[in-house]
Amino acid sequence: MGKSTWAPVRVLPDTGCLSQDRGRNNEKGRILMKRTGTGLLLSRRSHVPPAGLLAWRALGVVSVLFVAVLVTWGRATPSDAGACRHSARHYEGGAAGKGRDPLLEQQWGLRRINATAAWEKGATGKGAVIAILDSGIDLGHPDLRARLVPGIDLTSDSDCPGPQDESGHGTLVAGVAAATADNGIGIAGVAPQARLMPVRVLTELEGGSPDEIRNTNRTFAKGIKWAADHGADVINISSTLMVATDYPLEDDGLQDALAYAWDKGTVVVAAAGNNLLPICDYPANDAHVLCVGATDALGLPAVYSNQPTNSNSRIGLRAPGGRLGTTCEDSVDIWTTSLPGYCGGINGYTTTQGTSFASPHVAGVAALLAAKGVTNDEIVACLVETALNPLTGLRGQFDPIYGYGEVDALAAVETCA
Repeated sequence: MGKSTWAPVRVLPDTGCLSQDRGRNNEKGRILMKRTGTGLLLSRRSHVPPAGLLAWRALGVVSVLFVAVLVTWGRATPSDAGACRHSARHYEGGAAGKGRDPLLEQQWGLRRINATAAWEKGATGKGAVIAILDSGIDLGHPDLRARLVPGIDLTSDSDCPGPQDESGHGTLVAGVAAATADNGIGIAGVAPQARLMPVRVLTELEGGSPDEIRNTNRTFAKGIKWAADHGADVINISSTLMVATDYPLEDDGLQDALAYAWDKGTVVVAAAGNNLLPICDYPANDAHVLCVGATDALGLPAVYSNQPTNSNSRIGLRAPGGRLGTTCEDSVDIWTTSLPGYCGGINGYTTTQGTSFASPHVAGVAALLAAKGVTNDEIVACLVETALNPLTGLRGQFDPIYGYGEVDALAAVETCA
């Protein structure tokens, strides 16, 4: 199959994550809203408490406002690595070994997309690389460190140089995509033998004025190109940068970077957004990006999720993202890796929800195919063709609510790998 010529783009913004650290010793979050000439611009990673989300929905303003609660994940003693707060020594016990992952039975998302069945067919992602463009990854996490390849820090955080995650979001995302399986601890990722490339493009808070947004977009553009140049088969972006109708910003380089990655053979997957909009936020709305909305454990559209409608390519899917549970052990949400801290007596794991965590489910499935030598245009076509609409039972048929359907790892592997 030859290279696709997806049309150039015009776009929309997202809040990839509704997650909250509900069972650990956190610093208090802050609600941040800044209105500018181009609309309401916020943190790239929105963490919205369920009560807050329902209140905005009741007021009928969710489609024009989105709220970001900045959460610092799992306060820990400063490590020896400069001023970085998190390191491997904060994980007491729980050393990786062999055996069934204790939280695997609670990972309903893996079952919904038939990931474990795909592993039984020999599709584990071995040899593929997933770049996580985010706040970094916890380099010492026992369920992630064996998966890491060299990454890069493109932020200006001189207190903690390198791609070490200091806010927690990237670590949550990375675990969903490719946490190690069968090591006797924690969870398993969708592609448990894929490699993870930490590309740190965010720190604690991004957003504000148009100039600040433009600078952040430029950082993402650099990260996208760097990942594509350094062997990423899949790039996951669980962040949203602008409302699509406000994009593009002049000279931020983001569209060119996404087209560059596609031309290099990389699949880019991004969160649709948590604003209840009928369209994907940006960059998920770019013509070279696969947009992912969220479903709950029943396969129904998550109450917070944007619809996975990419107005440029029409390429959109859904995947498990959780349902807004109320505790850190709530089974309706997504279990994943976290910075050090306890949830139900388990150090370094928590539940979370948002399109931020739907996206790496799809990125993981893309890595299963990439590891088998499937090209980027073939991967996108395959994911679309094999996606299942759980309400109609149809595969690969577009509708504005489900996009082309919920991603199906087993069907994709059996059809295309």
